[in-house]
Amino acid sequence: MNLDLPSAVTSEVYNDVRLFNNTLSDLVKTSTDRRTQHVVNSLYNSNTRKTRVKFSNVRCSHNHLLRCIKTHSEEAQVEIRNSSFVGQRLPNDSGGAIFFNSAAHAFVVIFNSTFSRNIAKGSGALFAHSKNGSLSLNITNVNFTECASEWNVAGCAILVVVNIAKLTFREIRMHNCFGLYGKCDVIMLMLFNGEVIIKDSSLKNNTQSITGALTATNTGGLVNVTISGCKFLHNFVQSNVVKCFSLYPTAGTLTMVKSVISGQEKCGNTSDAIFASSEFHINLTNIVITSHHYALFINGSMPAAYSEVYPLNVSIYNCTFLKNFRDMVVNSSDPSHVE
Repeated sequence: MNLDLPSAVTSEVYNDVRLFNNTLSDLVKTSTDRRTQHVVNSLYNSNTRKTRVKFSNVRCSHNHLLRCIKTHSEEAQVEIRNSSFVGQRLPNDSGGAIFFNSAAHAFVVIFNSTFSRNIAKGSGALFAHSKNGSLSLNITNVNFTECASEWNVAGCAILVVVNIAKLTFREIRMHNCFGLYGKCDVIMLMLFNGEVIIKDSSLKNNTQSITGALTATNTGGLVNVTISGCKFLHNFVQSNVVKCFSLYPTAGTLTMVKSVISGQEKCGNTSDAIFASSEFHINLTNIVITSHHYALFINGSMPAAYSEVYPLNVSIYNCTFLKNFRDMVVNSSDPSHVE
């Protein structure tokens, strides 16, 4: 289904849909100059002004060169429930199973669903993008298994690039994800402003071709990241399990509560459990970190001139550090401004 209605407002409901073993037809191509490119690479493709769409009990499996769902609109409300997305392969684009793009506002809910063995150029399962707009993304009780990126520096399973965002992940399980040819982060978030909440989730057994389990980058404003009741277990990461990086001096906060980050004891782990730019205010409470090179590594990303205005601020309460090469390494451009 291809809805190419850029001035339309749609209200759509899809229940009990099966999409199995489809392949991209040569008929949906267009030639520009000497190049041939695909017009549509999604089984459901929507280009509208406003979209309100609900998917329930959708089974999308093993479709060749076709993702399952793509929406592009000024404003979108998308709901996906009780669905599964298995075995898609999209080597030339991002979002192997689902792609969202909104110019203004998007509200996306994914509930009680499964993503398994989806592979794409970037973000095997889900890609969400809004260059100048806002995104509210709520993912609850969803499994991501063996999802992969073919592209270096991307999200193995999830990639979000948004101007303003509120991202809430509850009871998600991200297991055995990997980079097919290069390195990727299992979840990669790039936000100008926003809030990220991850609760009661597990990221484990992701392979040695991943750079990290979770990377959140502040690209210019305030980004607050809260992780609560989560388990990061036996991830073969090359760099940092959890990384909060800032490209701006007023970074935001990183708060972790009642969570565990455990590495591979027998493999001589050289990765760091938590890396944070010193511009973030960092709060750790009831955290257990074991078997990493550095348990907590804090380093400034801004010039030293900003340190007087934005002092390094770290709070650690009732935490446990075991079998790490270094429990804590903190670099400050100005040690007189440390709290």
